[in-house]
Amino acid sequence: MMSLFNNNQFDDFKPEFLSNFPVVLVEFFADWNGSCQIMSPILKDIKSQFNGELKICRVNIEVEKKLTENYKITKTPAYLIFHKGKITDRIDGIVPRKTLLNKLKILVRNN
Repeated sequence: MMSLFNNNQFDDFKPEFLSNFPVVLVEFFADWNGSCQIMSPILKDIKSQFNGELKICRVNIEVEKKLTENYKITKTPAYLIFHKGKITDRIDGIVPRKTLLNKLKILVRNN
């Protein structure tokens, strides 16, 4: 199955991002999951609004099984929001664009 996600849009998650970026949003996804496909344009929009002030990256749960287990991800999409290297929020499932945007804006302002 062809991915609906453009790999050039978002980086794969790397642990060093947590020390290199004050705010990191990590999406745990599966290509086949309809909810993940619904969230894709929302993430693209959010990325465009922050001009590099935060890092958005992705983890394919079928490829990165150990990482998925380490963060106790049981459904997709799942979002972890890190601020200064620590998880500040976790969201499972579809989240409204405005809700996600507001959570991220607060953290970016508090850097």
